[in-house]
Amino acid sequence: MITKENVDILCISETWLNKNIDSKLIAIAGYTLYRKDRNSKGGGACIYVKDIYCSKQIATADSREDVNDIWVNIQVRKTKSFIIGTVYRPPSADTESFNYIETVLRSMASRMKNMYVLGDFNDNQLKPDNSNERIKAIVNRLHLTQLVKKPTRIARESKTLLDLIITNDPSSVQQVTVLPSLA
Repeated sequence: MITKENVDILCISETWLNKNIDSKLIAIAGYTLYRKDRNSKGGGACIYVKDIYCSKQIATADSREDVNDIWVNIQVRKTKSFIIGTVYRPPSADTESFNYIETVLRSMASRMKNMYVLGDFNDNQLKPDNSNERIKAIVNRLHLTQLVKKPTRIARESKTLLDLIITNDPSSVQQVTVLPSLA
């Protein structure tokens, strides 16, 4: 899919990768792989970046076992570089995980570059009650924008918006499309 569609950058959350899966087994010719595995079943995040771009992983000061995130600085030709991040926050994560997410988003936004964060935050943005205020509050406090407006998971009994795209430069995004599940 990635080569057929000529994808430049692919972000995947909930990869289910672990230290026993060698990166060579999931390598894609012409792409650099960045990954953050979860130490238990499920979770994980990774980013594939086309080799024609100069890319470098950004280290985060603190990390949490229950939030998997990976951050990459990408330089496209002679334009200003930008930051891509992928986040997986499992539904079982405690409320402190939101503090970590806010801290890392603040850190990346302070770099004064365009930032795009994609991932599964397991915080339903469509819930009619106030249980989803944490991500919305973080986005508002940091003057960011959440771009996905339609459900990203549709089941027989429910529709949820868990998979988000957050940016500090919404005008640079031409289109957001929710595709059918790959699962």
